[in-house]
Amino acid sequence: PEGSRSISQEMADFKKGAGILVKELNVPVIPVYIQGSHFSWPRGRKLPRLCPVKVIFGRMLLPDELGSDYETAVLKIRREISALSLLKEF
Repeated sequence: PEGSRSISQEMADFKKGAGILVKELNVPVIPVYIQGSHFSWPRGRKLPRLCPVKVIFGRMLLPDELGSDYETAVLKIRREISALSLLKEF
């Protein structure tokens, strides 16, 4: 949803594409946080390297829970993913 790989480990602002998909198609979304991807494939590197990666899935969010507009939906999705990022690290 950020549109590119991060230079740092921090999440960047999300583009509104995820919000458009959720609201226009009226589909649920499952927030996912990929922990360790910054080390396995940092920006500027052409190919990934072997490194532990952990994929953390959040609870399914229904379109009704995400507000009435794209921006609100994206903010709520980002908040959920941000909460997943605080879970136990490697």
